[in-house]
Amino acid sequence: MRRIPGKRRALAGRPPGNWADRCTVWRVVVCTVAGLVAFCGCGAGQVTQTASESAAVTGASADVGRSIALRNVWIPFPPDRTGGYPAGSSVPVVATIVNYGSEVDELVGVASPVAVRVLVEGATRLPPHRNVVSTDTPAEPASPLVAGALRIVLTTSQVLRTGLDTPVTFRFQNAGQVTLPVPMAVRPHGAPGGADAPGR
Repeated sequence: MRRIPGKRRALAGRPPGNWADRCTVWRVVVCTVAGLVAFCGCGAGQVTQTASESAAVTGASADVGRSIALRNVWIPFPPDRTGGYPAGSSVPVVATIVNYGSEVDELVGVASPVAVRVLVEGATRLPPHRNVVSTDTPAEPASPLVAGALRIVLTTSQVLRTGLDTPVTFRFQNAGQVTLPVPMAVRPHGAPGGADAPGR
């Protein structure tokens, strides 16, 4: 049989095997690697789903010393939907406290210039590499990263209004203290009240 030189050159330029199959294999490899990276990224953080509840406001955050982090600290919108808490109100503070260190620390005090007193109860002890979550309603920890639940309640000495930050100081046994400008959640859509609402 006579060989055709042109056909040999054409065959020599074609990659061995089925090119479509090879593309499919590479797509599978790339997708698998991307999925593993996303999965690892989800598990790397310390902040839990409970701590990222939507407040329709960006909560305050700060680091205290080298081991303690305060994340997403905010005040819920008033339950009466008036846009403000009157003086003498009990005002919850929502927060996530993260101990990134290797030793136990403890929340030993919370204070604010707008509060005549501050109630701090629950899990004030902060184990290493764990979270403590302060919420406006009691709840069981939903993650093994959460060491316990905490309640922080300000008894106000003056009116707190939405749109204004409230200074709150957190003091820890080892890490020290920090003062945060804590925002209040915005008015929920459709809630009553406006510029002339009571307490404004």
